[in-house]
Amino acid sequence: MSVFSIPVHADNVLLSQELLTKLGYTPGQIDGSYGSKTKFSLENFYERVLKGALKGWKPIAITFGTFLLLFAAFAGFGASVESQRTKIEFFPDNKPNQIIVYIEYPQGTDIEKTNAITKEIEKRVFKALDNDQ
Repeated sequence: MSVFSIPVHADNVLLSQELLTKLGYTPGQIDGSYGSKTKFSLENFYERVLKGALKGWKPIAITFGTFLLLFAAFAGFGASVESQRTKIEFFPDNKPNQIIVYIEYPQGTDIEKTNAITKEIEKRVFKALDNDQ
């Protein structure tokens, strides 16, 4: 990876280097460090796999297999829904846990009057919430 100025060390890199060596590539020293030789070996491996996948009848088989897996996933999901294992609810009954009330009074309204009316509205809200339960 040319993005990194310091080599990347990881168990996955070490495993990749071991597998590339077994496949006949030369990733350099097997030390878990992602260097230029490991990158070059991975690119060559990837190129070989892609060339193999795009020759002859394989692209058709891969496309057909992909759609077959897609339909199998849809069928499996449908069977799961049919057996009631998976439940679908498009519009669930959602009871909100808050009520927002906007109260507007003319400018200069006495604070005592505002407080009294607000407390009355608060009682109505609590009564409405208690009726729902």
